[in-house]
Amino acid sequence: MKFLLDENIGSEVERFLVESGHDVKRTASGSENGEVMHAASIEKRVLLTHDIHFSNILMYPPHRYCGIIRVRIHPPSPDKAISALKRLLDKVAPGEFNKKLYVLEEDGFRVR
Repeated sequence: MKFLLDENIGSEVERFLVESGHDVKRTASGSENGEVMHAASIEKRVLLTHDIHFSNILMYPPHRYCGIIRVRIHPPSPDKAISALKRLLDKVAPGEFNKKLYVLEEDGFRVR
């Protein structure tokens, strides 16, 4: 699967995804939200972020993108994020992320 990691996603999560065989790119530090979504769209990547703004479906309607995963785990520990991400990726087929927003929590996820 192709991911674009927002700058707020830790290197441990990036390493997990790469070691799991995913194609992973990271946004440039300081990128504006619009630039991030444009890059994800152009490259057909699922955005992985902690940023609450990307879960605003009025600003970033999921049907316009290849998928958004908003990590909503507090505190944002890499171990908890990786564990939750593993469960999500085990339950959801790669094609199912397209045009959807997933809000990933420590004990599960919601889809919009």
